[in-house]
Amino acid sequence: LMPTLHHLPRKDVNISLGYPLDRSLLARLADTVFRVRESRRPDGRTHWRPLLDLIRHPYVRMLRLPPETTDARPDGKPLRPLLRLLEERLRSGGRLADPAALTADLLDEVLGDLDGRGSGGPGRTDDEGCDEALGQGLEHVMNVLVGSWEKVDTLRGAAAGLAALCDLLLTYGRHIWPRFPLDAECLFRLMQRVIPHLADNALADDALPPDTLFAMIRQSLADERVPFEADPLTGLQVLGMLETRLLRFDRVYLMDLTEDRLPGAPQHDPLLPDNLRGLLGLPDTRRRDALAAHTFHRLAAGARDVYLFWQEGVESSGLLDAKKVRSRFVEEALWQEEKTAGRRLAPGEGPLRTAAFPLVTPHRRDRAIIVRSESVAARMESLLAEPLAPTGLDAYIRCPARFFRERMCAIRPLEEVLEGDDPRGVGELLHKVLLRAYEPYAGRTVRRGDIDEARLTALFREELDACGLRERLPAESQLMLEAAGPLRLKSFLAAQPDDFLLVQVEARHAAPLEAAGRSHVLYGVLDRVDKRPEGEIILDYKTGRHPQVPAAFWRGDDLWERLDAWTPGAPDPLPELADALPSIQLPCYLYIYSREDAPDEPRPVADAAWVHLAGDGAEVPLLGPKWSDEERAAILHTRIPALLRFVLTHMRAAPELRPRPGPHCAWCPYVGACR
Repeated sequence: LMPTLHHLPRKDVNISLGYPLDRSLLARLADTVFRVRESRRPDGRTHWRPLLDLIRHPYVRMLRLPPETTDARPDGKPLRPLLRLLEERLRSGGRLADPAALTADLLDEVLGDLDGRGSGGPGRTDDEGCDEALGQGLEHVMNVLVGSWEKVDTLRGAAAGLAALCDLLLTYGRHIWPRFPLDAECLFRLMQRVIPHLADNALADDALPPDTLFAMIRQSLADERVPFEADPLTGLQVLGMLETRLLRFDRVYLMDLTEDRLPGAPQHDPLLPDNLRGLLGLPDTRRRDALAAHTFHRLAAGARDVYLFWQEGVESSGLLDAKKVRSRFVEEALWQEEKTAGRRLAPGEGPLRTAAFPLVTPHRRDRAIIVRSESVAARMESLLAEPLAPTGLDAYIRCPARFFRERMCAIRPLEEVLEGDDPRGVGELLHKVLLRAYEPYAGRTVRRGDIDEARLTALFREELDACGLRERLPAESQLMLEAAGPLRLKSFLAAQPDDFLLVQVEARHAAPLEAAGRSHVLYGVLDRVDKRPEGEIILDYKTGRHPQVPAAFWRGDDLWERLDAWTPGAPDPLPELADALPSIQLPCYLYIYSREDAPDEPRPVADAAWVHLAGDGAEVPLLGPKWSDEERAAILHTRIPALLRFVLTHMRAAPELRPRPGPHCAWCPYVGACR
């Protein structure tokens, strides 16, 4: 119905069909209230997602204090500021939240800040007009939406809860209904039809399980229709098929004339099957088909022009793909036309036409490009004046547009409660375990057996108990972590060399770098530095996917020549660099560690490697043993500094910050800004 109304010409229309109440925003609000109640635990906590959906519902967001309760604004003070703060707390909490405690803590903090008693809360309260009256209004709203439903177990109690919800919407949302008449009609139907039906029946006072109770209410909402305001004298009539009986029109358009619509698919009734209905004198499928045929032919015979529309194609039916077939009445009409013509009609010929729509090429919008304005350049200069970490350089290479929004504009991604695994938390856990295991051996030789499996397992258990992952992870993820963690650490120990000198662990290093006549400082925290027979090795623990730099990246000359020769306005080699170099982290670590004390006389360093903790614990070297001493020296002292200089020069001088499309866009929190 709604797509049809959307495409009708702009003229007065009389619509005799009803809009399903269960598709309205009001029914969605009621359903969200039910979901909050259904997810409630015995301790009063509920799942965070339905609670978030509830406070983000458009009706709830538009609620205002009644004008008579406040002198601040004649149209009432909006509850949106407190609802936004409540949403922030909910997103930053756990999977389960106590709505009453969450609201009380928020109001204590906000109102305490206003009175000078708070310890510093979410802020942004003074200029948003949060006061005690607004806090009481929020408490009342949360009580009506959540608190009052905690002990509801009968249809009469549910009717009282829905009545309180309607009263809340009328009192706190009185400004909504004059602007949205269809929503107001939905509210009227809920108050005058659904609520009395729930409160006045034989089961009204029987205690029911929550799933049964709310299923009955949802069915009551699904059975209700909201009528449009009728105007029978208007020229264009939108009617149901059976509503056209005893009516006659000059021009008729019949939509969606497929067999499953007219006469319709037979209904399966296990209590009164079709053959039994005929024996009992009840209307059966044949009678229904005869009624549909009579209505169709009488309507068509009384009209001057009749247009029949149907769709031929595949429609997903849930389990199988059912092909739509035009109605038998359409087939009959075509047969009559073909008998008159004496031949079969082809699509597009005579009365059998194909509805043609002009093919419009969808507008392809280029991804948003950030032009380097004076303010953008100034912000970039301020960032480059600070010490830079390899993660920032990696972020710029991967996508300059994301770097702009994330690092330069400091736009925080929308915070979400962790529902599944926590890769970052697991990575921090294993880093802490290995730090505690190796820190006592800094500056000493570590031999196989000095750090054994039992020691690492004990440290893992201690850190797991202290880090809070047990509370955040789902039960299955927690069990997998408890089982897999010690196994991963065991594999890590097996992959370690028999003996090595542990130079340092978790040490911060920094080194200067000149690029385009400007001085920069690069810094990084190195997980571990070993001294082995081949020289000093920098290790970086990876609990996720480890990047791997192909040897062809260092051997080829074409890309390196274009990196050295690049100037603003010339063809940009940054996208090609991003495709060829998965991460600049280890090259940056090699530069920082070797140039920290003597930029002009680099410290000897052999290689850097990722330690694949998520797998077998093996080391994945950046260079490996396949290079000669001359080639290794050229990479460490020529190509890596040139690579870093290009990235810093590009950051400072590129005229545009372009998005870089790729698989990473699927999990980028700023992808909407690029479209």
